[in-house]
Amino acid sequence: MSSDSFTGRGPRRQTRRGVIVAERIARLLISIGGIGTILAVSLIFFFLLWVVFPLWMPAEIEAASETAPAAFEAPLAMGLDESQAIRWSLGENGQLRSERADDGSLLATADVLLLDGAAPTAVAVVPGSEMVALGYPDGRARFALIGFRTTIFTETDREDIDADELGEGVEPMPDDLRDLPVGSLRAYRDGVANRLDPVKIRYQVLDVRVLDPPVEVSGGSPIVQIDASGHLAYDDGQWRLEFKFAALTAAGDLIVGGLEEKTSFLTGETSIVTAARTAPGIVPEGQGRAVDLFLTDLGDHVLVVWADGTALHYLDRDGSLALEERLDLVEKPGATVTASAPLIGKNTLMVGDSLGRVGAWFAARGDAKAQKRDLAAAQRAYQTAIYELRDRLERAGVPPHELPFGGVEEEELPPEIRAHLDADELAWAEDELALLRELSPPIGAARQALMAADRQAFVRGHLLDSPGGAAPSVIVSSPKSRLTAVGTQTGQVGLIQVTSGRLLGSVKVSNGPVTVLTISPKESVLFGVADSRTFRVDIDPGHPAVSLATLFAPIWYESAPGPEHTWQSTGGTDAFEPKLGLMPLIFGTIKATIYSMIFGAPLALLAALYSSEFLKPRLRATLKSIIELMASLPSVVLGFLAALVIAPYVQEVLPGVLGFFFALPFALVLGANIWQLLPRRRAILWSGWQRFTAIFVAIPVAVWAAGVIGPALEGIFFAGDMQLWLDGQVGESGMGGWLLLFLPVSALIVAFSMGRWVNPWLRGRSRDWGHGAVTRAELGKFLAAAVVTLLLTFGLSFAVSGAGFDPRGGYVDTYVQRNALVVGFVMGFAVIPIIYTLAEDALSSVPSHLRLASLGAGATQWQTAVRVIVPTAMSGLFSAVMIGLGRAVGETMIVLMAAGNTAVMDWNIFNGFRTLSANIAVELPEAARDTTHYRVLFLAAFTLFVMTFVLNTFAEVVRLRYRKRAFEL
Repeated sequence: MSSDSFTGRGPRRQTRRGVIVAERIARLLISIGGIGTILAVSLIFFFLLWVVFPLWMPAEIEAASETAPAAFEAPLAMGLDESQAIRWSLGENGQLRSERADDGSLLATADVLLLDGAAPTAVAVVPGSEMVALGYPDGRARFALIGFRTTIFTETDREDIDADELGEGVEPMPDDLRDLPVGSLRAYRDGVANRLDPVKIRYQVLDVRVLDPPVEVSGGSPIVQIDASGHLAYDDGQWRLEFKFAALTAAGDLIVGGLEEKTSFLTGETSIVTAARTAPGIVPEGQGRAVDLFLTDLGDHVLVVWADGTALHYLDRDGSLALEERLDLVEKPGATVTASAPLIGKNTLMVGDSLGRVGAWFAARGDAKAQKRDLAAAQRAYQTAIYELRDRLERAGVPPHELPFGGVEEEELPPEIRAHLDADELAWAEDELALLRELSPPIGAARQALMAADRQAFVRGHLLDSPGGAAPSVIVSSPKSRLTAVGTQTGQVGLIQVTSGRLLGSVKVSNGPVTVLTISPKESVLFGVADSRTFRVDIDPGHPAVSLATLFAPIWYESAPGPEHTWQSTGGTDAFEPKLGLMPLIFGTIKATIYSMIFGAPLALLAALYSSEFLKPRLRATLKSIIELMASLPSVVLGFLAALVIAPYVQEVLPGVLGFFFALPFALVLGANIWQLLPRRRAILWSGWQRFTAIFVAIPVAVWAAGVIGPALEGIFFAGDMQLWLDGQVGESGMGGWLLLFLPVSALIVAFSMGRWVNPWLRGRSRDWGHGAVTRAELGKFLAAAVVTLLLTFGLSFAVSGAGFDPRGGYVDTYVQRNALVVGFVMGFAVIPIIYTLAEDALSSVPSHLRLASLGAGATQWQTAVRVIVPTAMSGLFSAVMIGLGRAVGETMIVLMAAGNTAVMDWNIFNGFRTLSANIAVELPEAARDTTHYRVLFLAAFTLFVMTFVLNTFAEVVRLRYRKRAFEL
C-alpha cells in the first residue's frame, strides 16, 4: 500500500464565529446567574443573621452614679416618671416628697397621705400602675393614685400657632421659661420643665389623688400589712376605680374586701362602696409579724408570708375566706425571707431568702385531664341507665310527663308510675333504680377528684440566683415587663428576667444594704437608696426574655400546670408574659410536612410510575398536562376552598372519609385481580383506554362502600358518634381508634408474609396451571389475605384496648374542623404536580436498553418497573420528593387558612397547628420594628431557612449516592 494513500478527511466546515460568541455569552450568563443565585441566597442568610444577632447581645449596666443624700434613710416607696426628670418618695413619717431625678433637689412636699396626723403603718405599691394602698394605726385604710401630670407649654406668638386652638393639656409658654435652652431642665412651680424643641416645653408635676373617705377595715386594730389590686373601668361615659384589697391587722385578722368608686346619678357625688370578708386569728403559733401580704390580680388568692418562710394561702371564694394550703417558701431550715415583691400583673410573688436565692411563686392549676375523663365516663354511665329506664317505662305506657329524668335516685318508683307496670316490668324497674343508686356515688367522687386536681395551688415556678449570691434586701418589678431589679445586703444591684431565669448583670452601688429601688417606666434607669444616699444606674436590658431555653426548652409560665412549649407572643396588657417558644412552630411545620407528604408523595410517585410504564404515550401526554395544570392553582384559592368547603364537608361525613382511605386501595386491588380473570388475548386488546377507564370505575365503588360501611362502623365502634367519641364524651373503649391504626399495619404485615412465604409456595405449586387457574388462585389469595388482615386488625385492637390503652389523647383526639387531615387533602394539589412531573421525567429518562433487556429476559412490566426502572431513576425520584417536601415546608396560605393556625404540639390528625411560615405571615406586619417580638419572628425565618438548607443538603448527598449507583448499571 502506498504510504501517501488517503486515510481520512478533515472537516469541511468550521464552526461559525457567531455560534462561538453565542456559546461564550451563554456560558457567561449562566455562570453569572448561578453565582448571582448563590450570592442572593447568601445575602438572605446574612440579612436574617444581622436582624437576629442583637437578641444574643448582653445587657448593659453602667457603674452607679451617686446623685444626692436621700431625704429618707429608708423610704417606704418610690416612683419615677417616664422622662426620668422627676421622682417621688414616701417616708416613714408619711410625708410625700417630689424631687428632681438628676440631682435630688426638693421640689415640693405634701402631707395628704397622713390620716388625722398619723403616718401609715403599711404601704403597698401596685406594680405597673399608680395605685398605692396605705394602712393606718387606727385600723383604717386609704387608697391613692400617685402619678405625674404633664402639661405642654408652647409658643403662641408665632404666626403658625393660634392660642385658641390649643388642646387639652397644652398651655401658652410662660415668659420666665422662654430662655430655657433645648434639652435643659429647670425647677418650676413645684415641678420640672424640660425644653423639648424651640417651640415646646414639657412641664411635669406630682399629681396625687386620694380616694376619700377612708375605709374602715379592722375596727381599731392597727394594720401591719396591706396589698391591693385593681383597674379602671369605663361605664356610662365615666372612668371609675374597681379594686380589691387585703389587710392583716396586729390582732392577726385577715380582711379581704372589694372597693368600687360610684358616682350618684342624682347628686353627682362620688362614694366608695366596700364589701369585706374576715378570717380571724390566722397567725400561726410562735410567729411574729408577717413580712409580706400578697393579693393576686383578681383578688381571689391571698398569701401571708412570715420571716421563717412560712406562708398561708387563702382563697376568697363564695363570700368567705378558706385556708387552702400552708407553704414553706425557703429551701433549708434556718433560712429566712429577706425581701419580697409582686411582679407586674400581680400574679407572681418574688421571694428572696438568706441563701441568696430568689424564687418566683404563683398559683397554678393542676393537670386534670384524667379526672375530667373519669367524670365524663361516670356521667355517661349514669345517663345511659337513665335513658334506658325512661325508654322502657315509656314503652310500658307511662305518660311522658311522669317519666324520671337525670338526677333520679328515688328509693322506690312513685305510685303513678307503678300503676302502669306489671310484675315483671316492676321488678326490672326496681333493678334499674338499684343500678342508678350504685352509679350516682362515683359521679360525686369523680367530681371531687376533679376539683382537687383542678384547684390552684402556689408553686415555685423559677428559682434564680441573687446578684453575687448575697441575700436580697429589696426586690422591685419593672412597670413594663417581667424584668426584676434586686438589691442585696452587700450593696449590689442586679437585673433578673424572670421568664428566662437570666441574671442580666449586676453592679456594686454601696457597702451597705440597698434599702429601696425603682425601675423607670422605659427600663432605662434604676434609682435607689443605699447608705442614706440616692444612686442612679443606667441600664439597657436588650432582649432579656430571649434565651436558648425560652426558645427551645419547656418553660414554666405563670399559672401553667407545669413547664411547657408555648408560643403566644402578645397580650392585651404589659402584664402579659410573652411566650416565645419556637418548638410549637417547628413542630407544626414538621407535622404539616409529614401529613402532606403522606397524602401527596405516594399518589404522585405511583401515578408517575403508572403513566411512564403502563400508559399509552398519547394518554400519558394528556394526563401529564392535566396534572401539571394543578400546579397553577393559587395556594390562597386552595386554602379558601379548604377552609370554607372541604373542612365543613369532611366534618359532616368523617366516618365515610376515613373509610374511603381503606376502601379505595381495596377496590383498586380487587379490581386488578378481577381484571386478571379476563382471557389473555382480551386483556392485551383492552390494555389501553379500556383498562384506564376500569381503574376509574373503582373510585365510585369505593365511595359507595365507604358511605355504607363508614356509618355502620361508627355505630359499632364509636358509640354512634365519632366526633363525640374522639372528644371522650361517649364510648369507654378505645378499640375504634386502634382499628384505624392497626388496619394499615396489619395489611403491611400480611403483605410481607405473603411475599416471603405464600408467594414462593404458590409459584411452586402453580407451574403447570393454566392462566385461568392462576388468576383464580391469585384472587382467592387476595381475598384470604383481606380476611386475615381484618382478623389480625381486630385481634390487635382488642388486645391493646383490653389492656386499658386508649388512643384518644395520642394520634387521635378532639376533632377540630380545620385540621391536619384537611391540610393533607389540599396540600396534595400543591405537592402532587411537582413530584409527579419530576418523577415521571426521571422514570422516562431511563435508557430504553435497560427496559428492553429486562422484558427480553422474561420479566413482566411490573417486575421491570420495580426492579430495573425505579432503582435506576432513584436519584430523580428522590429529588422529586425532596422538592415537593420543600414546597410543603414553606407553604403558607394553605396552612394559614386550613389548619386553624393554633400553636399546639399535638400529633392528633384531627387537630390544627401553626407553622413557621404561617406565623411569620400573620404576626410580622403587626410587630413593632426592632422589638423582641420582631426579631424573634426573623429568628423563626432563620430557623426555617436553616431547616430547608440542611434538608436540601442531605437530599443532595443522597441523590448523588443514588446517581452513582445508577451509573454503575
